Amino acid sequence: MGVRAQLYEIPASIFVDIKAGGDIDEQILKNAPVIFLDKSWHELHSLFRNMEAPLNRIISGDWAYPSSSQTIEAFVEGKGAGYYVAFASPLLVHEIATALPALSESELLRIANETNITLDDYCRSHLKELKEAYFNAAKNGNAISITVA
Repeated sequence: MGVRAQLYEIPASIFVDIKAGGDIDEQILKNAPVIFLDKSWHELHSLFRNMEAPLNRIISGDWAYPSSSQTIEAFVEGKGAGYYVAFASPLLVHEIATALPALSESELLRIANETNITLDDYCRSHLKELKEAYFNAAKNGNAISITVA
């Protein structure tokens, strides 16, 4: 299972190109807004995967990169490749950004307690960044590239 995760905001047109068979241009990623979830990605994924759609796909996205066609569950279990690359489409980004404000602190804590996930300060700071990344990408009509390695 990967140790660190990063999420890049990419233009919708680039997502469409990649989905049509294009490749990820490293220069675009180099200049893209990025957040680093580091090790907290696993706790955040474990927390959100227990929620209703669309929030349950905040870390896994809705379109797997062809060279990383395994599910995130298989990746977490250590099966397949040693990395996970996927995308949250502009539509999913919008849906998540719309759903996030309704997620109360008490609901978040309830789910964390039920799933034995500790939301320490480290994880909470990354959660804040994750929310902001989705809000910004939705405002711009963009997709998000998700990489865990």
